Amino acid sequence: MLCASKDLLGSAVEGVDGPIGEVVDFLIDDETWALRYLVINTSDWWFGHDVLIAPAWIEDISWLDATLSVDLSRGDIQAAPPYTAGSLPTREAQRRLHEHHGRPHFWNDADALETDISRV
Repeated sequence: MLCASKDLLGSAVEGVDGPIGEVVDFLIDDETWALRYLVINTSDWWFGHDVLIAPAWIEDISWLDATLSVDLSRGDIQAAPPYTAGSLPTREAQRRLHEHHGRPHFWNDADALETDISRV
């Protein structure tokens, strides 16, 4: 099934122990056009913070309820490397994010030290 990324904007993100936030933006790899991260605003419970979640970390999408479910806890999100809205994460920042969540990264270390990601 294909869907437009704009259909995910505003969707609630639920963690294993409660709401994490809502989707406010996307980061796209400008070489492959792959959706690399969803930017999640957590200000409903963690004032003023945005976090990154990779699409592969999404466990379920309920289109009817406009909700994404991830197997991350609120504590996981609070302890994750910070993301500054409007900035683009370096490869090292992405590596720290993936390692923090215990998730494999999508890049081949031998291919590149940096990546270009664009905001949509």
